[in-house]
Amino acid sequence: MAPLSNKGRRLVGGMLLGAWLLASLLRRVEFPLEEEEGGAADSELRPMPAPAPLRSAANGGARCPTDCQHGGTCLNARCHCPTGFDGEACEHSLPPPKPDCAAPRRKVDPGASTRAKEAAAAAPPPPPRCRPGFLIIGAGKSGTSSLYYYLAAHPAVRPATQKQLQFFDHGYPTGPRTAGSVRDALETYYSSGFPHELSRGQMTGEASPGYMVYSEVPGRIKSALPDVRILAAVRDPVSRAFSSYKYNYLRHLQPGVDPIPFGVMVRWEIDRVLNPCLADAGYAKGGALPRIDITRDCYNKYPVAAQYAEVLDRSNVRWQPSSLPQRQQFVYRGAVGRGLYALMLKHYYSNFPQGQVRLVCTEALSEPKRAAETMRGVGRWLGLGAGLAEDQGGGYDFVEAVGVGRYNTGDATGYETVTPWASESGDEVDPEEERTGAHVPKLGARPGGGGHNAALIAAVSIDEGTEKMLGAFFRPFNEALLKMSGGEPCDWQR
Repeated sequence: MAPLSNKGRRLVGGMLLGAWLLASLLRRVEFPLEEEEGGAADSELRPMPAPAPLRSAANGGARCPTDCQHGGTCLNARCHCPTGFDGEACEHSLPPPKPDCAAPRRKVDPGASTRAKEAAAAAPPPPPRCRPGFLIIGAGKSGTSSLYYYLAAHPAVRPATQKQLQFFDHGYPTGPRTAGSVRDALETYYSSGFPHELSRGQMTGEASPGYMVYSEVPGRIKSALPDVRILAAVRDPVSRAFSSYKYNYLRHLQPGVDPIPFGVMVRWEIDRVLNPCLADAGYAKGGALPRIDITRDCYNKYPVAAQYAEVLDRSNVRWQPSSLPQRQQFVYRGAVGRGLYALMLKHYYSNFPQGQVRLVCTEALSEPKRAAETMRGVGRWLGLGAGLAEDQGGGYDFVEAVGVGRYNTGDATGYETVTPWASESGDEVDPEEERTGAHVPKLGARPGGGGHNAALIAAVSIDEGTEKMLGAFFRPFNEALLKMSGGEPCDWQR
């Protein structure tokens, strides 16, 4: 039997990936697929004054047992290391991941005949499969598409077959299983989404925002990809919650239905879901973060009927059940909770060294010059282009990649759709749809969006009282995230 041609290998890989995607549909009850959050511009959200950097708690006089190296900071008697370094004194440099490509194991049915076993042993080896060197996770509406496609433009990065492979949340084998079934799924379904080979200095990766939400995912990733680098995209949680309200709630209301105001919705969520859930977990404001799964322990435990009691009470003359569209309900009812990044990333920092996880603030991708500078830092952290000639990616500055604009913002219709920087559209949209085509920018995204509710979305604004209330609610979690990550603060001071 002649070896497969490159075209044949791509065909087989595509068939395997298609089979995996079909099989994963059966598992989407446990982990509901999200129409990744995004939507209309946030121009009506009042611009905030230039913020002061978010500060961590004072040391209280406690000193670290040894001097922190490589720019590490001593906080609460512990060295908080910059990305790329780890250890008690930040003395260990984390080397960039090496290309991880290997041929899958040959599968032989133990019950097959001797002739069948001999034929399987004589068959040409299957093509090698490469595993990712980086994964991008993040809350919806936090810039994961832009981050992914900026990285994919680097000459040393070979992108996955599609942006979101969603293996560790939606495609991971569940129920009665053996270690072998997980290994088989990695070698066949997941690895088929990546290139078959990588040259020296090259890397591949994918971006599945849902990996951030579920507490089981970090352990699964650690078991399968112990050396992978994690990029976590995070956005000012107040702005993110308001954008989620517009995109996931207002956009799906039927015409003429009276919407529930943003301030009312988030207060119900905090008072009736988050505060009881956190209290049950033993959390006191400013205290140690509980180890909880925000979806299972909060939103699955406290039902919709309790959160929206007034709406579901048919005697209420202001709102009716039609004010709660079913589509995306599991997303918009958690607009605040999905901004508690520290609770979700706690599971990652429990599984990976601090220096193996890097936060990327959405605000750092908000204009071309700053975005290019941010991407250069990300590229250095990943080791992209190290030791390579200029035409192979050495010294790549990301200016051209960033210059095309932002991906999947406003009324975009696909992951690769580009909104030029001159557009006023602001929010990233990650619809739950398959990425198709090569990495070629598709220009022409329309600003705005919202369909029949476009005027309503354009007119809505966040009131000052709600903005201050949310800022106060998020503050201790933002401070905990800063301590946990040991990185530079995002511009979220409110």
